[in-house]
Amino acid sequence: MSVTGLLAWYDEPVTWLAAAVIAAAKLCDHVVAVDGAYALYPGGRAQSDPEQAEAILHAAYGAGIGCTIHRPPSVWMGNQIEKRSTMFGLGRETEADWFFVFDGDDLVTQVPADVRSRLVEATEDVACYTLWWTEDIERDPGKAGAARAFSYPHEASNRYFRGLFRALPNLRVEGSHYHYCAEREGETVHLRGHEDFHELEPFLNLTDLRVQHRHPQRTRARLEVSAAYDKLVRAHGLEKVTAEQWAAA
Repeated sequence: MSVTGLLAWYDEPVTWLAAAVIAAAKLCDHVVAVDGAYALYPGGRAQSDPEQAEAILHAAYGAGIGCTIHRPPSVWMGNQIEKRSTMFGLGRETEADWFFVFDGDDLVTQVPADVRSRLVEATEDVACYTLWWTEDIERDPGKAGAARAFSYPHEASNRYFRGLFRALPNLRVEGSHYHYCAEREGETVHLRGHEDFHELEPFLNLTDLRVQHRHPQRTRARLEVSAAYDKLVRAHGLEKVTAEQWAAA
């Protein structure tokens, strides 16, 4: 049984990238890392500084897992939908049984000893872990407040998150960046998304697997750029179309 980590990153601190990969190695046998900015990301480029890819490669090598790096020739015209769908396609080339999806600001902090046996025995095609975060106590209160305003305007610091997916045929992102679907026995199944729009597949409970989301620890400047990107996506209505539709427009 094999687990491949799927890492989408762009312009991250090398220390964060190395830590994310080393932590993911507690769970994964291989990491596929996909670089590049979304077309609507303010000031975005096709590729991050080369030292970031090198940090990922060295971290994977040191952790004893395989690594695949994809650095695109241009920005992702289909934005998050296109980039994450491509990431799933590249992940299938590793012949994994399961995918663990994570970003450069995610850190696996706790892995149950029996996680692999539970994935092997699972009848479900998606699993939930616990995503947790804290206010950034290492920075000044103003920056912590900025993180709260730009990301999580609520008091909860834990939530269950659909973040592990069986490598089903044509696993892809469609319609919005958080809607993951695939084909099973000739039918489309919805593994992650909004329950008001789709009937979601039942999930395997892996909530004793814990992942820290470090987004609230980002700089105020990065949070503001991310917020500007989200505003542009909403303004263009891009969460309602597929990458193919966007490319044909």
